[in-house]
Amino acid sequence: MVELTINKALADSGPLVYLETFGCQMNQLDSELVRGHLSALGYRFTRDPDEAGVLLYNTCSVRQQAENKALSRLGLLGREKEEGRELIIGVLGCMAEREGAGLLTKMPQIDFLCGPGELDRVPMLIDNARRNEIVSREDRLALQGNRSRRTGTLAAAEDHLESLDLSRSFDPDSAAAGGRSAYVRITRGCNKFCTYCVVPSTRGAEVHRPPDAIVEECRSLAAQGVVEVTLLGQTVNHYRYVHGMALDEQGRELPQVGPGAAAFRSGQSGDGERITTFANLLRRIHDEVPGILRLRFVTSYPRDFGDDILEVMASSERICPYLHVPLQSGSDRILSLMNRGYDVATYLEFVDRVLHHLPHASIAGDLIVGFPTETEEDFQATCDLVRRIPFKNNFVFTYSPRPGTAAMSRFEDDIPGPVKRRRINELLAIQSEVSGTVHKALEGTLQQVFVERVSPQQQRASGGIELGWESPGMQFSGRTPGDLITVFDAPRGTPPESLIGKILPVRISGSAPRLLTGVFESAQAALTV
Repeated sequence: MVELTINKALADSGPLVYLETFGCQMNQLDSELVRGHLSALGYRFTRDPDEAGVLLYNTCSVRQQAENKALSRLGLLGREKEEGRELIIGVLGCMAEREGAGLLTKMPQIDFLCGPGELDRVPMLIDNARRNEIVSREDRLALQGNRSRRTGTLAAAEDHLESLDLSRSFDPDSAAAGGRSAYVRITRGCNKFCTYCVVPSTRGAEVHRPPDAIVEECRSLAAQGVVEVTLLGQTVNHYRYVHGMALDEQGRELPQVGPGAAAFRSGQSGDGERITTFANLLRRIHDEVPGILRLRFVTSYPRDFGDDILEVMASSERICPYLHVPLQSGSDRILSLMNRGYDVATYLEFVDRVLHHLPHASIAGDLIVGFPTETEEDFQATCDLVRRIPFKNNFVFTYSPRPGTAAMSRFEDDIPGPVKRRRINELLAIQSEVSGTVHKALEGTLQQVFVERVSPQQQRASGGIELGWESPGMQFSGRTPGDLITVFDAPRGTPPESLIGKILPVRISGSAPRLLTGVFESAQAALTV
């Protein structure tokens, strides 16, 4: 209580805060939680970094490009500090955790580092920096370090991080779709140890939040006007909470470290009382929070994805038939080197089961080209598999060695840059053809589109030329239940802001590899949804 009072007193009289996020949806949610925590203490935020006295950068280490962007920002700020600008600079997230204290030596303009597992300590770190006192290096760090990945209950810092989720202050002004869309974390960390990935070392062991806490957070968001929730986890379908294992002194359930692979080999069904599986969790949120009109989740793992999840999705009209399931490679040999834990046959069997239960499901994934030792035969196997599966899209990346990963220490990055660039361009062209076919099949159908924003006029103009649109008026952009981007003109005489965050009926009239185009089925229906 004393620390909270001090933090609030300093915040109320303090400078504006600028917070920039790099990387994935996990980081976006982390930034939202940090923003809410600091706002509750009186800190004020600005979208202009030139106005701010405290600049926070929530970083990502999964891709080199994201790190490069953050390092570029930090380099420019270092020069501004040298020229006399008074700044407090904090680096949050995975890059801070991976680099550790050495980053303070390389970039002395940074005032503090905070890893993704210690974000509840950001106010203390800002206060330490603002006091202008000489503090030890340890007082400028909040990192998990080499804590044990396996324990029956969580350390105090991780419990505090759960409190950050529970005390979340949702800000509609900074959220997507006019404050009608939000993320909810169900797990933290990862137990997969893919050889190219830094997440297990930067975010720690896979930790599952109590289901009651997740449902209550969804209920709270719905009460604040949120109609779309996306559940987040590195491997959401491995969510499995065993009740009664981790309790606090008041008997309340705490987060718990996720089970090993053996728990899924024996089947995923739970009795609904002792075990809550991912399928159980989806059913609970769908049935207990009817205000959530769209329920999504990312990211899924192709192995151990049970039919129980697909059955719940098929029988629950407000759960979106969309699955983001990274493939990474179409070569069994490369998948083995990546330590992905499945082969191509397993992935294809998963896709077959998805389309059996959900014939109109949208499937998306991730692909890496140029992984060490990837031959032309390996690459062509990936191309062939992409042609075979009705992917709505794939996020395609070239392999880059990441410090702290097993691949960097085990394998030479032996695929030349020009070869990587040629392969990624070839694969993107193939994916464009596949996406075009998937989109084309939806022409003439009626889709319920969740409106996210008004499209910039210049985007409309360039798109109109390409697709032959001639109708005047402002254009909206939104997504179907299958996560397909859809653009359409606003009804005449309707204030555009009144439709953001609404779900509108749109008849699909055209398509392209990256989007659908359509018109309202009924202007009156649009206004009453």
